[in-house]
Amino acid sequence: MTHEDELIELLATATKEVQDDGILEQQRASIEKVFRDFGLQGKIIRSYSAPQVNCFDFAPGAGEKLFAYKKIIANMRAELREMSVRMLLPMPGTDECRLEVPKAQRSFVLAGDLFRSQEWHDSQATLPLMLGKAIDGKNIILDLAKAPHLLIGGTTGCGKSVLLDQCLLSLMLRHSPDDLKLVLFDPMVVEFQKYKDLPYLQFPVITAPEDMLRALEWLKEEMDRRYKVLAEATCKNIRAINEQKPGSLPYIVVIFNELADYCLEAARSQMETLLSQLCAKSRAVGMHFIISTQRPDSGVLPGILLANCPTRIAFMTAERNASQLILGTDGAQDLLGFGDMLFIGPGGDEIKRIQGGYADVNETARIIERVTSIYGDMKPNALPHTHCRERNQINVIHGKLVNIVRDVLEGNLNWLKDNIIDDTCNEIADAIIENWDELQWHEDSSKTNAESNDDSKLLMKAVQIVIESRRPSTSYIQRMLGIGYNKACHLIEAMEKYGILSQPRRTGERRILVESVEEALSCLPKQN
Repeated sequence: MTHEDELIELLATATKEVQDDGILEQQRASIEKVFRDFGLQGKIIRSYSAPQVNCFDFAPGAGEKLFAYKKIIANMRAELREMSVRMLLPMPGTDECRLEVPKAQRSFVLAGDLFRSQEWHDSQATLPLMLGKAIDGKNIILDLAKAPHLLIGGTTGCGKSVLLDQCLLSLMLRHSPDDLKLVLFDPMVVEFQKYKDLPYLQFPVITAPEDMLRALEWLKEEMDRRYKVLAEATCKNIRAINEQKPGSLPYIVVIFNELADYCLEAARSQMETLLSQLCAKSRAVGMHFIISTQRPDSGVLPGILLANCPTRIAFMTAERNASQLILGTDGAQDLLGFGDMLFIGPGGDEIKRIQGGYADVNETARIIERVTSIYGDMKPNALPHTHCRERNQINVIHGKLVNIVRDVLEGNLNWLKDNIIDDTCNEIADAIIENWDELQWHEDSSKTNAESNDDSKLLMKAVQIVIESRRPSTSYIQRMLGIGYNKACHLIEAMEKYGILSQPRRTGERRILVESVEEALSCLPKQN
């Protein structure tokens, strides 16, 4: 049994289906009655039951205009005694129309049944996300690698968090922590805390706005670094370089549980700039975003972000405008909640109604516990202090120095003109900033030496572990030393550099080139 099968076995299966009890025929008769009351000759071709709605596909009479059917929707709702009746005129790709009538007893779509389906078993998607079951009974799987980003909007309590949990479950079933890293943003604090020990995490779950900016800055720098790696290897995308050098670049999936909260608290313009740059360029280097918000409006979702997220999901919205913003059309305001969603894929030509899958908190907890036991105690990296942050700090220092020097000159040299004072202040401040590295040389060099010594000791420990266990694996070093994935990768690359390990084969495996710990340590550069 594979790890994937083992995890799927921890998910529940569905109970007995809710019976129709003649409701379809009753509703069909009511629909035809409304047609005839308004002199319309529309004919119902088929009727069938979906998890949340009963569907009635019909063909308008010869010569009848679709607008005539649209005008009677209010009467249809009154006759059926359902305010959320939805009419599609016509359905994409056909001449037929459809009425969707909410069911009195709705059926759950369980995650266990979705992941046991043939569609999931046969899926060849790189980053598969199991979304749920469509109106026609088909299970819908989105390949996030082709999306390339997913935008989710809808009111609170309609199923967004449940869908995010299912997306995470989909990724964990198909990928190991060696080839997939997760960055989770949770301003609501409680939604993603169950994942705090997940071995896939690049950083601890991010809740504070200032940490969000630091993480986005790191992602931007990592994206630029990956493009340099691709250029050096003459590869166009992450798939090509991982075929050439297996395991070179893991995929990174970034998930925002609620973007609106960060827009209210963080430096909004800086966040929008970073997020827009990442969404525009990160696909080729294997970085993909899932962005969720309960406030789908232009204040939270700027146009440039919408343009780079062509794949969208709308849950129930409070008003028509929110549906228009997410999908480009109305309809989401008539959804029923509890996982009922409208999905528009990367092609953007058809909107599908889907009932999302559901896994309860106990199932999710069992999956997380089992994943952690399979891959060991792999620690996330600490959030780095990025160059962007350092530049921002320098700009602040520059401004403060200008003000301080100006105050001094104004207090002691009143005969100087304002423009001379301004020029002098700026020159002094610029000179200090230009020579800042030299002014801080002693402190920085002592820190560098200390860090260098720590890295050398860690490398020696890693060498000893690899030689004694004969396991040259990044994840194994990560577990044994309790360090982050990036640090473990650097240690493996250092061992390759010093001739202790070979380059990775096509399978990603490395050979150990030395026989003993002593021989391996002799390959390392001598320390002062």
